[in-house]
Amino acid sequence: MHYYIDGYNWLFRTPKAPLSFEEKRRQFIKDIYDLVGESSCLITIVFDSSDPTRTLSSKGNYKSLEIVYTQKKQTADQYIEEAVEYASKPRNLTVITLDRELREKCILKGASALSMKEFFAIFQKKNEKRKPAKQEAAFKKMMKESPSQIARLLALFEKKLFDDIL
Repeated sequence: MHYYIDGYNWLFRTPKAPLSFEEKRRQFIKDIYDLVGESSCLITIVFDSSDPTRTLSSKGNYKSLEIVYTQKKQTADQYIEEAVEYASKPRNLTVITLDRELREKCILKGASALSMKEFFAIFQKKNEKRKPAKQEAAFKKMMKESPSQIARLLALFEKKLFDDIL
């Protein structure tokens, strides 16, 4: 699955914080990464370009996330619509937005659409399923006896065994 997140659509709806706009954007990207981690699905966050001289869109990464800034005369909505339109399998794409028009256009082209709340719910469920396994592995690792601990216990057992025999 490939998720396209309408970046500013969500960023402008986040609670007010005493951060600069750039800091809010970085925090938003980090929050998304913290939610999805190293997921096997592709996640692209698309932002409208703020650089009036940019003639091409630019792409970068934050860990496993793809970050896109559109070219100067292209909105994030237009970028996402084109990605859906030209996808070989639009049914494998999901657009994360509150923009009703963008949602409808993408659905008509064969993609799915979710709100950020629905998107969060999907990954929170996945994270909850992973936690017990991770916790169990951590517990087993903590409970695993070291070679010196095993030797100590073996010596105690042998001493007890020989004391009982004699």
